[in-house]
Amino acid sequence: MSEPMRDALHQGAIQITATIARCIDAGIEDGSITEQDSTTTANVVYQQWLGASLLSKLSQNTQQLEFALAATQSLLKR
Repeated sequence: MSEPMRDALHQGAIQITATIARCIDAGIEDGSITEQDSTTTANVVYQQWLGASLLSKLSQNTQQLEFALAATQSLLKR
């Protein structure tokens, strides 16, 4: 992978996880999400979904995405 492509993907991932963290912060503030470190949780959620997306493509079914959804809901529930 070229350095410019790696950097573009890295910057995109940073922006995505920052957006997820802001959403988690909003949920914590309104009481719909358990209080936790939003940056760490955002990274875990993003990495989990990246892996689930890849495994879903490899297996050609949605089971991994369903697992990721259940895990995300468990992680964020109040």
